[in-house]
Amino acid sequence: MVTTSLGRARDLDVQVTFLDDYIRNLKGEELSAPYEKAWKEADLSGLAALLGKLKAERTALQPGIEAIARLFSEKGAFSDLPVAISTGKGVQEQCNHKGESAPGDQETV
Repeated sequence: MVTTSLGRARDLDVQVTFLDDYIRNLKGEELSAPYEKAWKEADLSGLAALLGKLKAERTALQPGIEAIARLFSEKGAFSDLPVAISTGKGVQEQCNHKGESAPGDQETV
C-alpha cells in the first residue's frame, strides 16, 4: 500500500513535469506556416486538459502521502525504525520481554 501510493504519486509528478515542459516548449517554438500554428493550438488544448486531469489526480493523492509521511516523521509510529534496524534493539527488547531469544541470538548446534 505504501509503495503503491508513493509510486503512483511519483509517476504523476513525472508525467506532470514532462507534460508541462512539453507544452511550454511547444508554445515557445516559431511556426513557419499558419496550419502548423492551428494544429499546435488545438494540440495544446488537449494537452492542457490532460495536464489538468493529471494534476487533479495528484492533488487527490496528497492527503494519503502526507499521512504516510507522518508515520515516518520524528513523532510518527515508525520514528524509531532507523535505530531499531541499525541496532536490532527494538527486536531484542521485545523478545527479552516475552522471554524469547531475538533473531541472531539463537545458539547454533
